[in-house]
Amino acid sequence: MIDKILHAARISRNGAKVTFQAKPAELPDGTMFVGDEAPILRWNGYFLRWSFSGYRVAEVNESREVSVLTPKPVVDLFSVGWTPEVQL
Repeated sequence: MIDKILHAARISRNGAKVTFQAKPAELPDGTMFVGDEAPILRWNGYFLRWSFSGYRVAEVNESREVSVLTPKPVVDLFSVGWTPEVQL
């Protein structure tokens, strides 16, 4: 059952990535979203731009809505206290 829920939250019926809109300031730690140049991770109150060479602190307009890459059910888990393991 959980696999079906997560799959539907990740990939649409036509095979496209499922995202949702939110303000970065409202996202819990562990959430990834689309930044101007690269994916951005919210972690320990910071916004970190991802690249193949590692994470770097990013400037983010916290009140502008962004496309969230992390599936909504996973973001909901982060919001209630589940903490992912992040290798920075």
